[in-house]
Amino acid sequence: MYDNESTDGLKDRIQKYIDDGIVTYEYYPGKPVQMQSYNYAIQRFRSETKWLAIIDGDEYLLPMEDGKNLVETLEQIKNNFINHKMRIATNVGAVGVNWRCYGTSNHKERQDGLCISDKGSTIPFKYFYDSQCTKIRINHYFSKSEDEFRNKIEKRGWPDGEHDRNVENEMYEATVNCNKVYDDVMKKYVDKVKKDCKTRKKFYLKRELLE
Repeated sequence: MYDNESTDGLKDRIQKYIDDGIVTYEYYPGKPVQMQSYNYAIQRFRSETKWLAIIDGDEYLLPMEDGKNLVETLEQIKNNFINHKMRIATNVGAVGVNWRCYGTSNHKERQDGLCISDKGSTIPFKYFYDSQCTKIRINHYFSKSEDEFRNKIEKRGWPDGEHDRNVENEMYEATVNCNKVYDDVMKKYVDKVKKDCKTRKKFYLKRELLE
């Protein structure tokens, strides 16, 4: 997890996961450094893992075929490329995954609970409109509520730092365009995610009491 000068106590909240080796934490100051941090992560971890997902904290990789987990899906995509007679290269360095961008679901203010359980609306940005995402996709919960999204975009620039943000245009995307199509693909995961979160919370609470 790369921390770009956050001020909400991120490291303190995840310290137990850092201590257990579940999370690798990197403090990465400066602006804009998103692309720079991507390249740094690739160089640092290229020999430690076969697959490295470079995604934001509000993005979730989702395999779309029943019965296949994320690694199985990626391996299938890789093998399909290797075996394709019309491929134009002998190898590939990465898999590009298209977004499904979720809007505010008409929430004005921050909601309690999981973002996957209170989100029901999604439409991809126009340059991904024709993608079918039949094997894998990224669910991007970029807006959450109106208040949260406005607060975010008014404080941040674009990752490359070369463009100004049009706040009202982005608010329109989040509150209108990305609220047009109902999508409940994550509904089947909600109960399990809640159960897993509850189990993990109990585990750390019990350990703290024993300590």
